[in-house]
Amino acid sequence: EEAEKTAAIHATMLRELNHRVKNSLQMIQALIRLQRGKPGGPDLDEVTARVQAIAVIHDLLYQTSGTFDVDFAEMLRRIGASEAIAPPEGRVEVAVEAEPLELDVAIATPLALCAVELLTNATKHAFDEAGGRVTVSLRSRGDGRAVLAIADNGRGLPQEEGRRSGLRVVEALVRQVDGELRVN
Repeated sequence: EEAEKTAAIHATMLRELNHRVKNSLQMIQALIRLQRGKPGGPDLDEVTARVQAIAVIHDLLYQTSGTFDVDFAEMLRRIGASEAIAPPEGRVEVAVEAEPLELDVAIATPLALCAVELLTNATKHAFDEAGGRVTVSLRSRGDGRAVLAIADNGRGLPQEEGRRSGLRVVEALVRQVDGELRVN
C-alpha cells in the first residue's frame, strides 16, 4: 500500500514536471519569435540569455526534493553571474543583493525572464565603453509580496519613445504574475 502511494506521488510529480517543461519550451518558442521580428535579425545573445534563465529554473527544480518551489534569490545570483548577460569584455558589473525567497516555478519563471530582459537591456544600452554597474535587489515586503528591483548607474532611458519591445515583454510577464512594474 505504501509503495503504491509513493508510486502515485511520483507519477503526479512527473506529470507536473512534464507540464512545466512544456510550458517553458512554449515560452522559449514565443521569445524566439519575438527576436525573429527585430530589425537586423535575432540577437542570439539575448536568446541565449533567455534560454539559460529557463535552464537555471529547471536545474533548481531538479535539486529540490518533491516541491515545485525554487530559491529565487539563488536563481537571480546565477542569472547575474551569467556571461550571456554580462560578458567580461563588456566591463559591466552585475551585483545581486537578494533575500532568500522560495517561489512557485509558475511565478519564478516569468520573473526570471523579466530579470534577464532588464539585465540584458542595461548591459547592452545603459553604458559607454567605460562600463558600469547594475544592481539586482530582492526583498520581501512582509505581506506575502516582494520587490524585485533592477537599477543601473548608466545614462538612463532615452527621452524619445522609440521601439521598446523588451519593455513590452517585461510588462506582459509582470501582468502574468499579477505584479506591478515601475520604471524610473
